Amino acid sequence: MALYNDVLFITTENHMAISLKRLLMESNVVDELKIKAAYLFFIKHLKLPKARMSLKWGHLDVDPETLLPTQASVFVSKERPHRYEITMRNNNPMSGAEQVRHLAHEMQHVYQIESGRFDVYGSKWDNVVYSREALSARDYVNLPWEQDARSSVDGLEIEFNRYMREAGAKRKITKI
Repeated sequence: MALYNDVLFITTENHMAISLKRLLMESNVVDELKIKAAYLFFIKHLKLPKARMSLKWGHLDVDPETLLPTQASVFVSKERPHRYEITMRNNNPMSGAEQVRHLAHEMQHVYQIESGRFDVYGSKWDNVVYSREALSARDYVNLPWEQDARSSVDGLEIEFNRYMREAGAKRKITKI
């Protein structure tokens, strides 16, 4: 094992060096195809602007308040119409189903913004402005847009799973 330029290298039995940082950045995308299918489904189901959206995988930091890794995030551009970049944590220890739930949560935020209920830059929900104190990490989970996103996840997951079952049934070949 060696540390070089802040990158930890592990020397294998074959004397090959593997960058642990690179390994962590590229590992544990549980089911990339399922996440992509969910992403496209949520765009269609929620009637979101596909041309202004993108999905990527990247390293996400640990939440400083909970000390838990962030599983997914959405970046919203300041210019209007907004552009949205959903980032899924690529070194994710969670199951594919849990990753779909995190994606659904972030897609619900995009829906909130597109429908006009949530103004992310004005900290407004249904035209009510929320103070900086209310936006602290400790109280963040109680904000109405977070409660709405969390409460929508189950329904979105059910619809996506139904879609996947139906899509799978259409493609299934029955041997006669």
